[in-house]
Amino acid sequence: MVIKIVNILNIVNVVNVVNIINIYRHNYNACSLT
Repeated sequence: MVIKIVNILNIVNVVNVVNIINIYRHNYNACSLT
């Protein structure tokens, strides 16, 4: 059970990091266009 919980937390962390990177890229591109 503990291993499954850790795996779920790791997946959530990866998704959060990907979302942050996408937001950063979007903001950077928006600033570059202006």
